[in-house]
Amino acid sequence: MRAEWKITGAGLPVLRIEADSFDDAIEEARKIDQRYCGGQIIDRKKRQMPGKR
Repeated sequence: MRAEWKITGAGLPVLRIEADSFDDAIEEARKIDQRYCGGQIIDRKKRQMPGKR
């Protein structure tokens, strides 16, 4: 399930990243700065199946 993650690091601006997991989100954040080290889900996204509402 996709989610929006709030990723943090000491003295760094907070990032909001949409990803399938914390590992994916922190990997994206660390491309910006290796000091990003924590995070939490701020919004879960449900995937819609094709043809269903």
